[in-house]
Amino acid sequence: MDISIISLLIGVPIVAAIIVSLLPSKRTELPIPVGVLLSLIPVAIAGWMFWEFQDTSAGIQFAEFLTLYEPWGIAWNVGVDGLSMPMVLITTILVPVAIGASSSITDRPKLFVTMILLLEAATLGVFVALDLIVFYVFFEFVLVPMTFLIGIWGSENRIYAAVKFFLYTAFGSLLMLGGIIALVLTASAGGSLSFAWQDLVGLGLPAD
Repeated sequence: MDISIISLLIGVPIVAAIIVSLLPSKRTELPIPVGVLLSLIPVAIAGWMFWEFQDTSAGIQFAEFLTLYEPWGIAWNVGVDGLSMPMVLITTILVPVAIGASSSITDRPKLFVTMILLLEAATLGVFVALDLIVFYVFFEFVLVPMTFLIGIWGSENRIYAAVKFFLYTAFGSLLMLGGIIALVLTASAGGSLSFAWQDLVGLGLPAD
């Protein structure tokens, strides 16, 4: 079960988002309760992980590794430690609370719940990613549902706020990507590339 538990944790909100998006548009009363119900599944998965988590161990737990693109050293490399495990659990708990607290949403509730569930999947991916490219993809994907949530259901000047949020964060993300690439190239020093956090965390960088 350890082999696929994190993939399952991320995949369930995506499947839930698809299910909600397929609900009849005329049944506006369905998205919120269906979304809450489906979002309880990740809570159960994260709760099991938290219960099984060995808090006496400093290593990565529930680790999964699958090579995605070997020439560049990119892999589906995910897992949790003592810092990310609580964040994963808190994220899954907050999602059904957020959906349930949004029962007053009458403007496109199906799209609203879909965006919340996709945001959950992306956020969980950020917390469990141990490959910096995987981390970057999830981090960027967070921008999509967040931009919709701000632009459609925000308050005054929501379109301006959504565009500003997207541009500022996207620009900062490009700088981060440049830093990631520079870090990996420095670590490889002409050898094989690796975006694995475990290979980069102890890297000694020159002052320049």
